[in-house]
Parts: sequence; structure tokens; C-alpha cells
Amino acid sequence: MEVAVLAEPKTTIEVTPEGALADEPVSISVTGLPPGRQVSVTASTRDDSGQRWESRAVFTSDEAGALDLDTAGSRGGTYSGPDGAGLFWSMTPASEKDAHPFTKQTIEPLALDLSVELDGTVAASRRIERPYLAAGVESVPLSDEGLVGTYLRPGGEGPFPGVLLLHGTVKRMLVDYGALLASRGFAALALQYFGVEGLPPELMEIPLEYFGKAIEWMRARPEVDGERIAVQGVSRGGELALLVGANSEQVKAVVSIAGSGVVFQGLPEDRRDGSVKAAWTHGGEPVGFVTRRDSLGFTFHAVWAGFTGGTFSTLSSYSGGMDDGEAVAKATIPVEKIRGPVLMASGSGDMMWPSEACSRIAADRLASSGHEYPVELLVYQDAGHGLGLPYRPTTLGYIPAGERAKLLLGGSPQGNAHASADLWPKVLEFYERWAQT
Repeated sequence: MEVAVLAEPKTTIEVTPEGALADEPVSISVTGLPPGRQVSVTASTRDDSGQRWESRAVFTSDEAGALDLDTAGSRGGTYSGPDGAGLFWSMTPASEKDAHPFTKQTIEPLALDLSVELDGTVAASRRIERPYLAAGVESVPLSDEGLVGTYLRPGGEGPFPGVLLLHGTVKRMLVDYGALLASRGFAALALQYFGVEGLPPELMEIPLEYFGKAIEWMRARPEVDGERIAVQGVSRGGELALLVGANSEQVKAVVSIAGSGVVFQGLPEDRRDGSVKAAWTHGGEPVGFVTRRDSLGFTFHAVWAGFTGGTFSTLSSYSGGMDDGEAVAKATIPVEKIRGPVLMASGSGDMMWPSEACSRIAADRLASSGHEYPVELLVYQDAGHGLGLPYRPTTLGYIPAGERAKLLLGGSPQGNAHASADLWPKVLEFYERWAQT
């Protein structure tokens, strides 16, 4: 009599939903494991600079030999506890040498390699891709009429609401934001406004008329609904978004992320340059601003960070400038002139500048003026200046400042990751509600 030998179940990694966009949550599960065994799940990717990122979590398989990363608690590795997105945000650079924050400069899909290890042996592996573009979306470089940027056109005829996207001091166009917005039916123009050929070299004395020209360029597109134009910015771009919205009759909605309702001074490319100039001009005249106050303590820490490759924060310099009540009054943006809804978001642990306090100034001004459109201010605890697109590594909480120094963003890796995962769907919901009015 022959005895049937049952084959060992094949270990399989399942990711659902398949083909989800890069800003959408996915569920990762593993089946075909021995019950009650310790299992390691790893993830790795390379960013657009070629830097490799890795994460790892340790679990115990359930009685059915399965594992659901949304509910299973990691007992070790790069994060702990139940967190379905933990493998994404907890990635760290594979090499500490020349490590730098996660870089995403293109809208090519992000490829991630997942693997399951059992007793030191790889039991299963697979690659998933996180796309930024839905079918039919076109990416069109813009370099005419004095404008520099990338236009993301949704598939179909339209008319589509338009969103002008404004970067911050890092000079990285928000093309990835634009691709994800265009994938939802919003025509998006990721605009460059300094730091490249043909534009001002520094964030100093930049004419607001440049952004008015960009808005008119969008309104002239046949597929864009010229009566539904929004402006969104991050960091200094968030300050700028509120300022452009207050000065343009064509802007009908504003989103400001880690921004400010108060205008601050311009920033020279060489931080050793002590000149103080306006960041923005209007009609050829400087827009009123608050001047940073760099204390001796701040200067020492910044210089020391440059020598040692350490970290420093600019929060005290911006907060110090806010002590000048007269300057703050003159530099406060007249946000009550914005002709549409406003969404602002800040992290309470922002170490770059006081984005929460400065956004509250804008929110309070809108409330006291009887602003007739919806206004929302989201403040995230344990998050800093790095609010943005979700499901990316958040473990390096700084940006380069010069050759060696690192400028702190604030918040914890988990806090920034969870805040971004909560914020971005709210931004999309904000635009959907606005587009339907």
C-alpha cells in the first residue's frame, strides 16, 4: 500500500492591491510558513541617487502558518509593534558612509524587493513596483515664456482643476506630487522658481509676478478649468502658496504644508553671506519680512556641525525673529484675501522653523476675518518639518546643509511616517471636495 506524501506548502508573499500607486497603502501577508516559527521579513530599494535602503522585521507565524503585517507585531529589526507600513518608513541606508536622506527626483516607479527568511534561509521573495503615474498621464517639461517646470496632464479631455506646486529651499520640483495629483484627475504644474539657469540663483527677491505668469499659463491650457486653480507648497513654498493665494484673484484654493502665515527673509545660497534681503517682491517692491536672529549659540552650533558633520537646528533663529512684534505685523500674509478654502498642516516638533505657530497666525487671521470658505489646520504631534508623501523612508531626519553639516527636520521617524500617511489622503480629499463645489 502506497502512502501519499503531502508536499510542504509553498511560502508565498502576497501584496494587495496589486498595482497600487506609490501613495496608496498596501497589505503584505505571507502564507505557507511552519506554524509558530520565528520569521524575518526584509525589504530593500534604491532611491534615485542609487543609495540602497533596507529594513527588517521579526515575527512569529500564526497557527495556520500565515503572517499579516498589518496586524502582526514586529519583535525586532528596524521597527517594532504592528505597522503595515513599517517596512517602508523604517528603511535605513545600507551603508553609513556618505548616507543621505531618501532621494526621489523622478516619477519612475519605485521598485521594492521583499523577502522572507526562515532559519537563515530565504523561503520566498518577490519584487513589487510602486508607480507614480496612472495610465494616460503625460509628463511634459516646461521651459518657455520664462517658466521652468514640469506639467503633468491627466488622461482624457477635461476640463481638469489645476494645481500649481511650489517647492521649498531644497529646490526640488514637486514632480512626484504632481504625478500623483494628475493620476487623480488634477492638472499639475510643478514649478521651479530659483536655483537653475534662467531663474534667480537664490531664494532672494523673487517676483510674485513669475507665479502669476505660471497661473495664466495653466489657465490658457484647453484641458484646464481656468476657474479652478489651486496652489500648494511645502516649507518656504508653503509660505509662498499662502502669499500667492492672497495676491491672485485666479487662485481658488491653497494647501500649505509645513509653511508659514508670516513672510521671512530671503536665504542666500552661501549661508556665510550676511546680507538680508526680501525673499519675494511684488510690483518691483520687496514684500515685508521678518529677519532671522542668529544667536551666538546658534552660530557656534552651525559652525561646529560644519566641522564635525553633526546636526543643528534653525528653529531658534526663526523664533527669535518672531519676537519683533512690529515686523511680524508687517510680514503677516493677508490670507483673508484668499478666494477659496485653505488647508494647512504642521508638525509640532518642527526643528526647521516654527511652522505650527506661524500657521496658527494664518488660521486665526482667517477666523477673525470671517473667511467664508472652509479652513483647516492640522497639527501632528511627534512630527517635524518632513511632512510629505507617505510610504517612504523617514529614518534620516535631516537635510544636507553645506558639505558636511546636517540640518535637523524634527519629529521621530515613526511620527513623521504616520503623520504623512494621515495627511496626504486628507490633501486629496480637500481637492476632491473643492473640485466638486
